[in-house]
Amino acid sequence: MGFRGVRRAGHWPTLVCALLGLDLCFVVWGLLGPLSRVRPGPLRLSAGQEVLVATLPLLSGALLCPLFGLLTDRFGGRRMAILTLVLTSLPLLLGWLGGTTYPQLLLLASLLGVAGGSFAVALPLVSRWHSLEHQGLVLGLVGVGSGGLIAANSLVPVLMPLLGWHGIFGAALLAIVVLLLLTVLVVRDAPGPLVRRPWKENLDFTVSRDVVRFSVFYFLTFGGFVGLLLFLPFFFKEQYGIDLIRAGIFAGICGVFGSIFRPVGGFLSDRLGGVVMLFLCFLGLGFLGMWMSYLPHLEVATYCVFLTIALLGIGSGALLQLVPYHAQEQIGLGIGLVGGAGALGCCLVPWALVASYRWTGRFGPGFFHLGMIGFAAAGLLIQASRDWGNQYEKLAGHSRAGRPVSVRERGTRMDVTAKPMSS
Repeated sequence: MGFRGVRRAGHWPTLVCALLGLDLCFVVWGLLGPLSRVRPGPLRLSAGQEVLVATLPLLSGALLCPLFGLLTDRFGGRRMAILTLVLTSLPLLLGWLGGTTYPQLLLLASLLGVAGGSFAVALPLVSRWHSLEHQGLVLGLVGVGSGGLIAANSLVPVLMPLLGWHGIFGAALLAIVVLLLLTVLVVRDAPGPLVRRPWKENLDFTVSRDVVRFSVFYFLTFGGFVGLLLFLPFFFKEQYGIDLIRAGIFAGICGVFGSIFRPVGGFLSDRLGGVVMLFLCFLGLGFLGMWMSYLPHLEVATYCVFLTIALLGIGSGALLQLVPYHAQEQIGLGIGLVGGAGALGCCLVPWALVASYRWTGRFGPGFFHLGMIGFAAAGLLIQASRDWGNQYEKLAGHSRAGRPVSVRERGTRMDVTAKPMSS
């Protein structure tokens, strides 16, 4: 187990390319957030139109994730990776050459959701190369690329004076074309045939109890991770009088470290079990949320926020370690559904925190409810783990907590038979 085992068991060029691709696609996915207040040409947008343009890529990405995951299961990760990059180039081309009217902006924002759908392609592509013992670390490493959504908020304000509105889209288009050529040359699908499930079975899988549980958990971990980072500049400015530039820099630093903690969470989940790590994450989130509800001094609040972001990063990696145990032959659809829920969390979590402040005039109630949700998620996880215990007994050589009893390679593919998700 560890980095050496991952490198030997899988195809490292595919892993590296998937990581770079997801990072770049998530940068593209988040472009319109910081650009929503920059009006190309004579265009003038109202506050409501700006919010719609900024959030529409997240919403369309949430809808496309399950579809892309399903197609990845049926046609393979390499084909879908190439198709995703080709489709991502279309809105970038539109932004480079146009995007100067409000209808064009809405079309551009809707098409950018394709970049968010890359999550359901990159992770299954790499996951199939590795056995269950390595899923936490592998998916955590590729999941680092999701930090590109936060990187966009830091890069765009710096590049805007240099490149301008159309130049930013042109530079992103060039990067996507280079990545497309690299994908064609080096990316490979894992050996073995694809298992194409009937549509009725896919529908039953989609509404199964465990898929709903995983979606709720990822809504809280990844949605809370990104949503809290988007909320931090507003929070520090209104509560502590910190200017937006400094608050934005701090949020960017937290985003980098939170993304790094994703493979840490996956690695620890491979060792200790995803259920254990996810429970500790939710428990810590509950206590930190309660502490932040008292609105402590700036120094204490800074440490609390950093720890919260780190825990949510660990929790995101731990959650992804659990999904392959329950959805091996439908790993694309499973990750797509979970990723779509996380994308919705990116929209709803900051909105809920801001709305709580608008309604009450204080930030404390928002953090209090965040802490209560953490405790509730820990309780839900305990209940869910009782059902999963019976499923893990069917995994030869694996413990109930999702942790290998004995660490050894079982080949390059996930060849352990698991009980399907409970419905």
